[in-house]
Amino acid sequence: MDLDRKKKRNYSASLGDLSLDPGLVAAVCNVSLRRLQELLSEEGHSISDWIWERRLVRASTMLRDSTFVDRRISNVAFARGFVNHTHFSSRSKARFGVSPRGFRARETQAVTGGWRSGCPHKQLA
Repeated sequence: MDLDRKKKRNYSASLGDLSLDPGLVAAVCNVSLRRLQELLSEEGHSISDWIWERRLVRASTMLRDSTFVDRRISNVAFARGFVNHTHFSSRSKARFGVSPRGFRARETQAVTGGWRSGCPHKQLA
């Protein structure tokens, strides 16, 4: 897509905004909605799919981050612009092959080797 980095940062920063829609993305990119649709279509994407994919990637980053380990998965979803936990879960399963809970467990295990953060006894992991 032929859009400069500054524009991409601007609309990427708005991904958690529930009012973000294709028209707003096009306005931020300073292109018509039709032109944005054409650009994304060339890459095999729709604007809505692109928005949901970016939101999902940001949510997955939070699920991997130990800073957010105590945050409920539904709160992570809501923070990243999903208004429905079921929608988030189905998108996550389609993209990562597992539920958000499974994704978090898999990614946490990959980082900690199966041990809970701060737990010195592996039988408690």
